Amino acid sequence: MQQGTSQTPGSFTGSIKIDTSIDAPTEVHAFMAQGDNTTYAWYPNGFDFEVIPNPNDKVQPELKTLTRGNTIYFQVENKEFDGHTLSFKIEPKKSHYSRTHHEITSLNHNNIEGLDEFIQ
Repeated sequence: MQQGTSQTPGSFTGSIKIDTSIDAPTEVHAFMAQGDNTTYAWYPNGFDFEVIPNPNDKVQPELKTLTRGNTIYFQVENKEFDGHTLSFKIEPKKSHYSRTHHEITSLNHNNIEGLDEFIQ
């Protein structure tokens, strides 16, 4: 396989059991291309993040999200959702023209812009 030529970005789905006693966001990494380097990018044109609602669940999550670089941070705000399962999906964007939806920034884990405000 040649570098990057046979790889096709795909959808990713996940589910997590919510514990609202943890006062920190969940982090999901969705590696995007950086500059012209698309060789190892999972999502070379960017991605869309979406929560998949459970129609059988009487309580729906109140969610706050933040995307910085290759990381999606999300946290359930309503205590009523404690113990419930949250499902989500990450889909690749179809075109590089839509990459501007997510800001690509260099990350310093000690100082991720907006994360302090997000957690509070």
